[in-house]
Amino acid sequence: MIGKGNRRRKVSPWFSGGGAIALQTWLELRGSSPGAVFAKIDRYDDYIHITKNGMTTDGLRRILHQRVQKAGLPPETEWHDFRCILITNLIQESGLEVANKFIGHATLQQTAQYGRDVEWQVREAVAKLLMPAALR
Repeated sequence: MIGKGNRRRKVSPWFSGGGAIALQTWLELRGSSPGAVFAKIDRYDDYIHITKNGMTTDGLRRILHQRVQKAGLPPETEWHDFRCILITNLIQESGLEVANKFIGHATLQQTAQYGRDVEWQVREAVAKLLMPAALR
């Protein structure tokens, strides 16, 4: 895949589960020719045509907000929030180096920027430890 900055990227071999299955199924339907991953779909009465044109930013945002509402997430949720959550969780669970390797950043410093939420969570965890259980 061609990613941000026109850099060629491989889909992580560690990507698994339902998301990986859905992506693989979509890529099989979409085909392997060059073009946007999230292609525009033209629907006709008796068939569906997957174009090689990418969806518009507005179209993607509309889908996101429909899904966000359905999931009961805050309405201001954006695409990048999911990336931030993933990277923050990877840093917490497996460390900065593992998160960096998975996400494919060029430097550890890029990945470390996503760990800002970890500091808040550490403060919260320490506060719980210092507070007697009866007061929680």
